[in-house]
Amino acid sequence: MGVAPGSESRVLPRAAPPRVERHAALLCGGCSDGRRAERESRALRLQSSGSSSFLARVRSSSALLARATVVVAFLTLQVVVPTLLLFGARPARFGWQMFAAHTRAPVYVVERTDGSRAVIDVDDYFAMRRGDLDPAVFARFPAHLCALEPSIVTVYEQRIPQGAIEAHACR
Repeated sequence: MGVAPGSESRVLPRAAPPRVERHAALLCGGCSDGRRAERESRALRLQSSGSSSFLARVRSSSALLARATVVVAFLTLQVVVPTLLLFGARPARFGWQMFAAHTRAPVYVVERTDGSRAVIDVDDYFAMRRGDLDPAVFARFPAHLCALEPSIVTVYEQRIPQGAIEAHACR
């Protein structure tokens, strides 16, 4: 399909729908240049959405500031509390040395109704014997052993090595 010499093919621009032409005429004061009207229309849309995006940015920045404040407060708490407890009595709950110490558990021997005796391993009754474990827990332990096994008649307790032996009768 050749084009005859001397005749040129022209591509005519498509006409805009009448609604767009009316809109463009209103924006540019009667001009017929659709591209100019489109640019001006886009500028007006950006100006109107600029105020709402500013409000959205202010809201998001205040939410961001609130979240940042919470995170900084939490991290500060994570450092300040153990640091203060580091200078207190050791071992202390929530201090960095909490797991550094290990309590010395008393030695317990139980005597059963048949006269037999057995040494009790305290670690079988505590999930994790930490350094900050309250020694009063061991004061309740003989009563717990008596309630746990009805065949136990007496629980013998020795708190410190070479110390006195206390007898706790069951019932």
